[in-house]
Amino acid sequence: METMKRKTEEARRIHVRWMIRSDMRQVREIEQLCFDFPWSEEAFIKMLRQHCIGMVAEDGLDVLGFMVYSLHTTRIELDNLAVHPSCWRRGIGRELIETLKGKLAPQRRREVVAVVDEHNLDGQLFLRSLDFRATGTIRDGYRFVFEARD
Repeated sequence: METMKRKTEEARRIHVRWMIRSDMRQVREIEQLCFDFPWSEEAFIKMLRQHCIGMVAEDGLDVLGFMVYSLHTTRIELDNLAVHPSCWRRGIGRELIETLKGKLAPQRRREVVAVVDEHNLDGQLFLRSLDFRATGTIRDGYRFVFEARD
């Protein structure tokens, strides 16, 4: 019971906000710690300038996690999501995904789509725990979809 209470308190201190340029150093650090083939700073900037939106989860001092997503006519595509390894299993990734789910609207965007590398079992299990369904394979990965309920 005490562990659950502590996790809930930690989750409450998380604030999700728009990513700004000064977050890039911490975002890149998290990216490098989490992925074998991390995005470069140029890749982040290119995505964010063209058509993607970036958000970070912070505790007031540090960026603990981030996501990059793009808006399409009928769906939201999650392009990248990572949480600092020292913060895993503290509800930060869940908070980011719940923020994304909150942007769905029955009359417009009805689903969140993500592609997870076939070797990223933690990512696959994470999305599954948040009611995403694996719907197919794409480019050495699995396509996961969360559909909004009416």
